[in-house]
Amino acid sequence: MMSLTKQVVDNKIVYMPDLTDSANLSDHITPPIQILGGSPEVIKAHMEIIQNATWFSAEELKVTSFAEAVYVKLATTGYRLVQQKFFDELHEAVMDMKNANPMVVSRIVRSTLGVSNVPSHVSSGLCYDARIFTGGTDTLSLIESCLGD
Repeated sequence: MMSLTKQVVDNKIVYMPDLTDSANLSDHITPPIQILGGSPEVIKAHMEIIQNATWFSAEELKVTSFAEAVYVKLATTGYRLVQQKFFDELHEAVMDMKNANPMVVSRIVRSTLGVSNVPSHVSSGLCYDARIFTGGTDTLSLIESCLGD
């Protein structure tokens, strides 16, 4: 990507990041939301290919610039990492303090916060993306602390 000129990126490249962390193939084919980053002309051509040659069918499409799509992907990854770390630590805290079922506590907290989906583990892909995100700035200390190391 670094060898491409801005004109080439604007005229030829669409970034369509996978925003799901599901192992279920149908979640990748029919995600609740899909981001498309690129110029309007290139996205239009890309959508014609997708609509006529694939099974892909997102419930909602968000069209934005290439750079904004990259940040959406990195931010989504960072948020999942923080969220998963929080619920891991909540589970451990309830187990440590005893007298409550951590699964029940977690379920009620998720319901109270309106959080329907919590990653069950941090994949190496999530960690890789989070390291890229935190490596670009000094302002993501929360995500960085979740990475450990």
